[in-house]
Amino acid sequence: VLPQPADVIDNDMEIYDNEVKINVKTLNIDSASFTSVVDHACGKKPTDDLTDADIVASNYNYYESYHTSDNTMGANAFYQMSKLISVKLPKSITKIEGAAFNQCNGLQSVEFQDNLVDIGSYAFQYCSITEANLKGKVETIGNYAFNGCSAMQSVTFPTNGALKSIGGRAFQGCSTLKSVALPTSGSLKTIETYAFSGCR
Repeated sequence: VLPQPADVIDNDMEIYDNEVKINVKTLNIDSASFTSVVDHACGKKPTDDLTDADIVASNYNYYESYHTSDNTMGANAFYQMSKLISVKLPKSITKIEGAAFNQCNGLQSVEFQDNLVDIGSYAFQYCSITEANLKGKVETIGNYAFNGCSAMQSVTFPTNGALKSIGGRAFQGCSTLKSVALPTSGSLKTIETYAFSGCR
């Protein structure tokens, strides 16, 4: 655990006379440090490549009363990070919890990975994503998941995908949406009320 809130974590291996090099396997970051580090990163480097990152369970809160779970992008993890422009999600994650990227209104591009199964409610609400190319294991899209993404032009699921349900108002207000490609595998059972309301 970091002894005090950190502004930035530097991976530079240069060691100074007053520093000690240690081998860190797992680093638990307190909520103040998490918020500061992410804010710093999003201000300096608006593209986050998390492809090879592993998210592991911890009892330490990263945001108010939230803590991490294995292979899960936690609720409110990047909430209102307006300077974030693009993100490559970790290969290992299976779930994106509610409001994980909610109101990241500068977020234009998200690279979804093959192991993702669930996208939670409000996960990408009011982002500026232009397209959602979702992979074959995605089963559920939560209520309001992409609600208000007015720059969204296309949503694509593999024809042989596992999609089972699309939540209420999930894509409502995607006013520039031109194309939606749903699975033809027969997996899709439920499209909830107003899922595509306000889409042209």
